[in-house]
Amino acid sequence: MKKDKLYYYLLILFAFLFPVYLAYMDCGQFTGDFLFICTGKVSVLTIIYPLSISLWRWRFLNPTLKIFSLFCGCMLGANLIEQLFIWISIHHFDWIINFMNAYYIYDTSFLQISYILINFIILGIFYIKLLPHQYTLLLKQATVFLSFAATLNFFFIEGHNRIGIFNPMANAVFCIILSAVHLWYLFKTNINIPVKKNPYFWISFGVMFTNLIGLFVSMAGHQINAVDYNFYSVMMITQNGLSIIAQILFAIGFWQAPYSKYFILPSEKMR
Repeated sequence: MKKDKLYYYLLILFAFLFPVYLAYMDCGQFTGDFLFICTGKVSVLTIIYPLSISLWRWRFLNPTLKIFSLFCGCMLGANLIEQLFIWISIHHFDWIINFMNAYYIYDTSFLQISYILINFIILGIFYIKLLPHQYTLLLKQATVFLSFAATLNFFFIEGHNRIGIFNPMANAVFCIILSAVHLWYLFKTNINIPVKKNPYFWISFGVMFTNLIGLFVSMAGHQINAVDYNFYSVMMITQNGLSIIAQILFAIGFWQAPYSKYFILPSEKMR
């Protein structure tokens, strides 16, 4: 047990110190941009927290929690691909210059569709398992429609070389509504077990927590960036900080996985 704790503490230390080193290498000094880059890199590596806890507690995970573990793994993979693209563009730009020129790519906006589809599809399936039956048909239809609309928007409307407005806004609204409806359902359900023992509570709280400012960024981020970069940096640092906290909440949810057997899901009641 002591070795397990030591391993986890070293993982936490690495997840904070390694991004600080990378951010310093990018900036060369401790500035506002350093904090911006540092919190961004930390928010990426903190996805390791819930993922490692889910693997550690795997024997306690039911199929629904395993879906959320898959969600965390896909998010980590998408983030690492984005970080790899940034690293290549800084250190080996000649490798990708022809690709970027051919498709008019100026930043990592073209990769954002991966995060959005992961939310619509995998997170949508996760909440289909959590919510009562009367919501599942509507949620299935919304998942299919939003995935199709986001893909269509990415290729033919707002385009692949800018973040746009529709996709990030639809993504934030989707996540906020699902988590809010689930939290409301939890609190109106009479269970003698404390809600803090409920792994789904921590996960939904984290999903809502990290997307609240994301909704504001999707609506006004571009305009703020053009007018006041310093305020935009503060806003993005705040978003990164909330993302870090959300990963901790997800990790707590996986840690409470042994109690999941006491919370019968609507999808399990139908069997």
